[in-house]
Amino acid sequence: LSSSSAASDVYKRQERANVDAREPPPARGRAAGADGALRALTAGLAHVYGACGQLDAALRLWLALRSDEVLRFVIAHSMVGAVRGHVRTLVAIDCAGAIELLAAHQHAVCARDVVSQLDGEPLLQHMYLHALFLKDVHAAGTLADLQVRLYARFSPSLLLPFLRACSQYALQPALRVCEQAGLVREQVHIVSRMGDSRAALELILTRLRDVSHALAFVREAREPELSAHLLARSLQSPQLAADLLDNLAGELARAARRGAAQGSARSRAAKRARDRAAWPRAGGCDVLQPTELLRQLPADAHIPGLVHKISRILTDYRQQQQLASSCALITERDARELSLELFRRRRGALRLAHGHEGHEAFL
Repeated sequence: LSSSSAASDVYKRQERANVDAREPPPARGRAAGADGALRALTAGLAHVYGACGQLDAALRLWLALRSDEVLRFVIAHSMVGAVRGHVRTLVAIDCAGAIELLAAHQHAVCARDVVSQLDGEPLLQHMYLHALFLKDVHAAGTLADLQVRLYARFSPSLLLPFLRACSQYALQPALRVCEQAGLVREQVHIVSRMGDSRAALELILTRLRDVSHALAFVREAREPELSAHLLARSLQSPQLAADLLDNLAGELARAARRGAAQGSARSRAAKRARDRAAWPRAGGCDVLQPTELLRQLPADAHIPGLVHKISRILTDYRQQQQLASSCALITERDARELSLELFRRRRGALRLAHGHEGHEAFL
């Protein structure tokens, strides 16, 4: 028989092997045995087609069998483009393997084709788009808005990294999705991207109630008006002022440790380091300082644990000054010793290779 007639005969036998589920058990058993034999014959024919170089015919048989061999066959013969219209079949055979294959070969099967064939299966769409995002953050293109909705529905914890890495989604629809899902940190990021830093800071203070996050946001934004707004808000709330003092004290302590670590490695003038009297800038940028908050606190303000907080701030500041002074002394000593060593070496004689009459000479 020719290849086409053999394939036709196999398909006809496979159709005749489909029995009605209402047949008696013995009939169903005989049909199952016939079906197993037919599958074995079909698999053998697929191998023959593959060996003869008729790859398309072999692929059609593997797809008809819904065999695990499909993915191996496609990868071995670089036929990803040939399964462009069989996305659902591949996913039904091996969900994880098919999604990984399609995400890795987006040039052969575009993302829009895959998503359209998975219509009605939002979880599968989410799995594919997430795998695509891990390969290329900009690969989704116009599907970014759909990806925002799918992340919010199936993997809310992965939405914020996507929002930070991708810039192809529409801001206003994404904000509505986050509001409906109650994702506040994601709302902060989107509102900040929309240019309303004050509204984003208000979300942090009112919804998250996270002062450390607020300080980090102000530090990253580098907008003086945000520092002023945070100071004004803290003056309205004793608890917020207490939390802010705690975080600022912690920033001072970390700044002191960083200054000590850097001071031993950097060369700086001793007088400049010793005479430095300004409060250390937390995080290295111009954010709210403890002195600014303390100066503006009302005299009758009741701040929980205020005495302890001020004592901690002063202790940290004193330690910072001591560390800076010690680093300056160490630097001064090292500079003096190195200068003396340089002077000693330059005073020594230099050996010349030969004099005018073959004798060695010294300078």
